[in-house]
Amino acid sequence: MDLKEEYPKVLILSDATWSNSNNIGNTYTNLFGGWDPERIAMVYARGDLPENKICNKYFQIAESRIIRRFFDKSVKTGIEIAQDTAKLEDYDIEVDVEASRKLYSFFKKFRWNIFLLARNMLWKIGKWKTSELDEFIDSYDPDVIFALACEGSYINDLQQYIIKKSNRKAAIYFVDDIYSMRQFSLSPIFWLNRIISRSGLRKTTSMCDKVYTIISDQKEEYDRCFGKSSEVINKGGNFSGDMPKPTARKNPMKLIYSGNISAVGRWETLAQVGRALDSINSEGDRAHLYISTTDVLNAKMKKAFESCKSIKFKGKLPIEEVEEFQNSADILVHVEAFNIRDRLKTRLSFSTKLVDYFERGRCILAIGWDESASIIYLRENDAAFVVDDLGALENELRKLIFSPELVEEYGEKGWELGKSNHGIEDIRQRLREGLLSLSEG
Repeated sequence: MDLKEEYPKVLILSDATWSNSNNIGNTYTNLFGGWDPERIAMVYARGDLPENKICNKYFQIAESRIIRRFFDKSVKTGIEIAQDTAKLEDYDIEVDVEASRKLYSFFKKFRWNIFLLARNMLWKIGKWKTSELDEFIDSYDPDVIFALACEGSYINDLQQYIIKKSNRKAAIYFVDDIYSMRQFSLSPIFWLNRIISRSGLRKTTSMCDKVYTIISDQKEEYDRCFGKSSEVINKGGNFSGDMPKPTARKNPMKLIYSGNISAVGRWETLAQVGRALDSINSEGDRAHLYISTTDVLNAKMKKAFESCKSIKFKGKLPIEEVEEFQNSADILVHVEAFNIRDRLKTRLSFSTKLVDYFERGRCILAIGWDESASIIYLRENDAAFVVDDLGALENELRKLIFSPELVEEYGEKGWELGKSNHGIEDIRQRLREGLLSLSEG
């Protein structure tokens, strides 16, 4: 069997960079691991550089260059990048990376609805449909398109253009709820952005021959919305061997959270855990919560964490140390927000770090709204010690901390769910076969 029969030549369309340091980049690495590197490429819409060991061929469209082109017509808004040759020593790339980093950090920090609207307008009037982009598509000549579902109308315009230009069949992958109107905001501009985004997503999805969703609750709702039967593709892990043996139980017990905390209100729930542990520890030093995140804390977060003696904030850890950090836990912590805006925003999401937790073979403590898809999934499979009521948090924590048999039991149950539903080879094979079928159809 030749390589074309095994691996279709796929072109990924994404707003975010394929970097193992961000969530979606980590997901790409997980799904496309083992893919022939000569048969995978990406077009993305951010100015930073990729970082992974799978894909080497990219076309990058940077917003900073779109802005610069208004003042200098010689600026190329899109450029081809090879990961193994793109270096920050290149002055133009360094300028683009730094400018894009500042722009993205600003949007991420404030995320004002007016700025999101302005971003879409920038792409509407800016020149990104260029001969360089066309030449990249033609020269790569993909067999199939794999588009990440994105809420910005700008990225939907880009994806629609490439699908039409390439004249290839496409699949779209939803990893968050970016379509439902079941949201909360008092801003009219938020709802304007949502309506515009939904229109773009409907058109992009209508141009795709296959839809992937990340969890069954999302599948059920989106199948109704788009009138298409989607397939669930989630993150995979290595469950081929024996379950890792837990380390000797620590005294005080070590609870660990690693992941994002700021974008969807998780930090508030973590602070609640810290306060509950402070109350428990007033009777003796029983347990501490260790937090690792790449997010930069604002003043409010710092104050909340520093006010809890039981919280040990570790900040950003090198990627290669995260697994060891998680393995040192007695209990791995997953949290979701309880405020109405963020809980609705993440209602149909699945936290991919849960698969990493399953791999560790440690007890998972999951705290979140009972309508969160992640919480429903864990509860239905009895794979975590679930708390969905903050009023009961301290009592439930006491129950878990003082019950070593529960800690051991849920470590085994999480591992078994991972082994049953998240085997990496099965997931990669299903994705490869699905894209191969499209390319041959």
